[in-house]
Amino acid sequence: MSLWNDVLSKSSSPDTSLSNVFVPLESIQPSSIAPVVVYDRKGVRVMLHRARDPPDGRQDIVVMVISMLSTSPLPVKDIVFQAAVPKNMTVKLQSASGSELPAYNPLRPPATISQVLLLSNPLRAKVRLRYKLTFTQGESKTSDVGEVGFQGEEAGTFALTKLAIFRMCLT
Repeated sequence: MSLWNDVLSKSSSPDTSLSNVFVPLESIQPSSIAPVVVYDRKGVRVMLHRARDPPDGRQDIVVMVISMLSTSPLPVKDIVFQAAVPKNMTVKLQSASGSELPAYNPLRPPATISQVLLLSNPLRAKVRLRYKLTFTQGESKTSDVGEVGFQGEEAGTFALTKLAIFRMCLT
């Protein structure tokens, strides 16, 4: 009897696995929701853009694109963005398009790094996405942590709001 109960509980729990989900950056259409600026210091800006549609067959997944750009006169290297969410959700960061941004040239558009972020939230709960951003700018290493909140308005519809509950910058 306990084996049957285990099978029932596993089959009735929502699937939050993202291991077999991949969304090509080129296939993403932006939503009408304005991007959220997650980080904007030292000439480095990181924004979260919400995609219009979830992946086929997975209405529990919110697709976002992280855009990183630099207006710094120094090159920015070793850029890493990490993310974590509460245990009833799952987050997956696909590979970034790069890890370096050249020194800003005002005669050219700034270079950008893009990264797809997938967030499974089958319970439509309020999301607290914690992030860690690390990079080297010239000879200076920076590590910054913060938090972004997502408010669920209806099933699958989210508005992004920056919480900035905590921020610590180590240089």
